[in-house]
Formats: sequence, structure tokens, C-alpha cells
Amino acid sequence: MSENREITQSAADNSAIKLTLRDVINLMLDKWYWYVLSVIFFVTLGALYIASTAPVYHRVATVLVKDSRKGAGVDLMAFSDIMGGMSRHSVDNELYIFRSRRLMEQVVNKFNLSTSQTYEDKLRTVDLYGQNPLLIEFITASPKDRGSFYYNIAQDGNITLYGFKLKRKDLDKAEVKAIEKFKTSAMPGDTISTPLGNIVMFATPYFDKYKEREITVNKYAMNNVTESYRHRLKSEINSKAASVIGFSMTDVVPRRAEDVINGIIDAYDNDAIEDKRVISYLTDKFIKERLATLREELNDVDDDIATFKQENKIYSPQEEARYSTEQIMQLKEQQLSYEANLEIAKYIHEYINSNDDKFSLIPASTVVASGAGNALASQIDNYNSAVLNYQRLLSESTSSNPVIVDLARQIEAMRATIDASLSSHISTLKLQVEHINREQEIADSRMGDSPVKEKEMLSIARQQKVKEELYIYLLTKLEENTLTSATAESNARVIDRAYGSDYPISPNRMMVMLLMLVIGVALPLVISYIREASNTTVRSRRELEKALTIPFVGDIPQYTGKSKHSIVVESEGVDPISEAFLMMRAN
Repeated sequence: MSENREITQSAADNSAIKLTLRDVINLMLDKWYWYVLSVIFFVTLGALYIASTAPVYHRVATVLVKDSRKGAGVDLMAFSDIMGGMSRHSVDNELYIFRSRRLMEQVVNKFNLSTSQTYEDKLRTVDLYGQNPLLIEFITASPKDRGSFYYNIAQDGNITLYGFKLKRKDLDKAEVKAIEKFKTSAMPGDTISTPLGNIVMFATPYFDKYKEREITVNKYAMNNVTESYRHRLKSEINSKAASVIGFSMTDVVPRRAEDVINGIIDAYDNDAIEDKRVISYLTDKFIKERLATLREELNDVDDDIATFKQENKIYSPQEEARYSTEQIMQLKEQQLSYEANLEIAKYIHEYINSNDDKFSLIPASTVVASGAGNALASQIDNYNSAVLNYQRLLSESTSSNPVIVDLARQIEAMRATIDASLSSHISTLKLQVEHINREQEIADSRMGDSPVKEKEMLSIARQQKVKEELYIYLLTKLEENTLTSATAESNARVIDRAYGSDYPISPNRMMVMLLMLVIGVALPLVISYIREASNTTVRSRRELEKALTIPFVGDIPQYTGKSKHSIVVESEGVDPISEAFLMMRAN
């Protein structure tokens, strides 16, 4: 018995390990109908999966951020004085703004993405975005409310609403049942009172197309929808060598993916333009106030000149000016320039100190006029950018946010630095004016024979010229600021708006059907192989010869026929059993 068990186990091991290709083919041919049924089943399963799965489409877009550090906007640097200074736009900062919740919330509201309408088409749920038969407005519902209902459009245009469900935890079972039983009818344009609040439904061009269909309406919470689309919209910098941002999104409705991507780009453009217009508005207000003051001062100076001429009978200032030397004229020009710069610097310094709002913007266009260096102009540009960023973050959070608190401290420090820089600049200008005045006194002392009246006239004329130059300069800046405001452009340039292939990226029909075909063939083969490998019986002479080393005498087939005698072997028999016995006897 022990030897038989060893023979059987050895034969089984050889059969399991050394299964040849011919054995595999024999297994497949032996149970060929298994493979046919399996392939039919799995291919049908794959077809059902494709038919019940909504196709997903992919859309992409690219935007170039005008980052001066990477070559964008270089040709505009020559006009930085007209534009009021240019601040650099880091592509990393702009990417953060593109991803902001505030912009995505604007897109969700614009395209009403918090509400969806679908219907069942055989095995698949079809989203009706862009083809909604009704435009639904929730008048009294809160942005946090969630729920759903069904509606059906009759042939006469009457709309039936039913099957309401509210996703609220404060409802008891009786209220839930009452809401589910609620049913009402209305015509397009009517205001309807429902468990989701008052709603208005307007007919669209697709109104007649979906009559007698059950349409499902889902209302989602604004916060959840906004966060969902923020995560679904992918945005990244395509290359560190260029300030190009790429956007991508997948959706079962390609038009919705295009609307979201293009909507984010448009919202960013409008936001950037509005920021620039705020600065232009503040600059315009500041210049107009100074012009009004200068206009009054010029009127006073003109009155003084007229009175002085009338009292001293001076009728030809040109003739009087001929007696001034070249040195005096040069000193006068320098003095006018320094005094004009000093006036402008004082105006800016007074504006900063008189404004109680510590987080207000500072007009940047008048800094260069005061003779200040690029460092002070750059400080004011950076300060304005920080204030705009502070206001943007404050609209999305509270003032106790650590990031906002830290940014507020930075703004205060920057404002103090600007104030100190202006004070230093004003002190420098005063020293220059004093120096010119001393030089003027030396030059005037050489003109002892000049009439006192001429000196008084020149003094008054000098005041008039300073104010005239300043007035003309501010008028020019006012026109330039108006032009800048009218031609304000975004910080980004659209390279490609949202686009993509008309073919879905999933499900991959060829891949699914090929996978089902492979599974349909492989599964019966694996089952047959396991059954064959787990069979421990000796089934052939080959297995015995491989398992044993003793000589093989012969084998006798099993008799399956019928015999009249108990012995089936005949002396002269030619049947297989008789031949097997003769061969075994001969061996």
C-alpha cells in the first residue's frame, strides 16, 4: 500500500509540473463549449459595462503669465513712468490666485453648477448640462441647502414636480414622508412654493425635446460644489523656463469642462483688471485734489503779479529778463526743478500721514516726479501689491488669521519704511534748495545795480512758474492715468482656450472588450488546469514509467463490451484485450 501511494503521488507530481502545450490544447478541446459560453458571458458583460458607463472627455487650456523676470512685458518697461511703475507678477503667485476658492465660486455661480438635471436613458444616466429643458432658479433656498426632486413636462406644457428629498439632519420621519408625498404643478415662468423654497422655472429651447420624460433635479451645497471643482480642475506650470500655466479637466459633459476652464481664466482677467483700476481711481482722485489746490494758488500768484505790475508800472517782463545773466538763469532753472520736486514730495508725504487707513493704497505715478530714485518707487509698488493681496485674503478669511496678521505687520513695516524714505528724500531736497539759494544770493550780490523791484518781480514770477510747471505736470499725469485706466489689461495672456478631442478618454471600448475576451478564455483554462493538476490518479503508462524504475510488462484495457462467458479472452482472439494478454505473456 505504501508503494502504491508513492507511485500515485509521484505520478501526480510529474503530471502537475510537466503539463505540456499539447496537454493544454487537449484540455481546451475536451471542454470547448466551456470556453464558448465563458467568452459570450464576459463579452456581454463588457458590452453592458460600456453601455452603462458615461463617456468621460478631457479638456485643456494654456495661459501665459506676463512675468517680467521671464521675458514678458519687457517692451513696456520704457513706459513705466506713464504706467505708474510696473510690479513683477510671479507665475507662482498667479497660479495660487488661479486656484483660489473665490474665483471658482464666481464660476459656479455664473454657470449654475450647484444644480444638475439628468434623466435615465436605458442603462445610462445622461447629464443635461447645456441642454436643460428648464432653467431653474432657487429664490429663497440657502446656498447650504441640499436636495432633489423630479419633474415631468406634459404635452400641453404643464410641469409636474414630485419626489422631493431634503438632505437635512433635523427632519423627523413624519416630515420626510410629507416632503416625499409633496406634489405640485405649474407652467413655465410661475413662482412655485416647494420644500426646497420658492423656485422659478423658465423654458429653454430644449423644452419640447424632453416632454414626457422624468427629469431628476439635484441641488448641491455651494461649498461642496466649489471644493469639488477646485480639486477636479488641474493647473500646473508647464515649464520652469517659461511662465506658462496649463489647465486640464475631465467631465462627462465636455462643454461643462470647457466652461469651467474658460470661466476661471475670465474671472482671473476681470479680477486683475479691477485691481489696476482701483489704483488708477485712487491716483485720479489724488491728482484732481492737488489740481484744485494748485488752481487756487495760481490764481493768487496771478493776482500778485498783476498788482505788482500795476503798482510799479512794469509792462514788459521780456525786456526786464534781458538783464539777467546766464548764471542766474541756470540757477533759477535748478531752483525751480528742486522746489517742484520738493512740493511733490511734500504732497505725497502729507497724503500718507493724513490718511488714517493704514492699509490704503499709495499713488505710484507721482513718485518719479519728485526726483526720487527707483528704490522708493519700487517700495511703493511692492507696498500696493501687498495691500491688494491683504484685501484679497481678508475677503476670504478673518483678520485673526495668522497669515493675514503676519501680512499686516509686513504692510505696516513697509509703510513705515516708505515714510522714512520720503522724509529722507524731503530733507535731501531741502538741502539742495538751501544750497541753490545760497548760490542765488551770491549771484544776486553781484547785481547791486539791479533794481529791487526787478528782484521782487522775479521772485513772484518764480513762484508762478513753479506752480505752473507742477500744474501742467499733474494735468499730463491725469490724462496718462485716464489712458492707463481705459486700457487696463490682465496679467495673463490666453494662448489656447479650453479645447479637446471629440472622442472620450474612458471607457476605452477596445481595451474593455479585449480584457473581457481574455478573461473569457483564461478563466475556463485556469479552472481546467487546476482540476487537472489536482487529479492524483494514475491515468497512463507514461506516468508509471516516469514514476517507477522497474520494468514494464504490459497493460490491459478495461473491457466495456458484453460476453456470454465469464472469460473474455479467447485463444484465437484478435480483440484488444486478447492481444494485450498475449503481449504481456510474451514480455
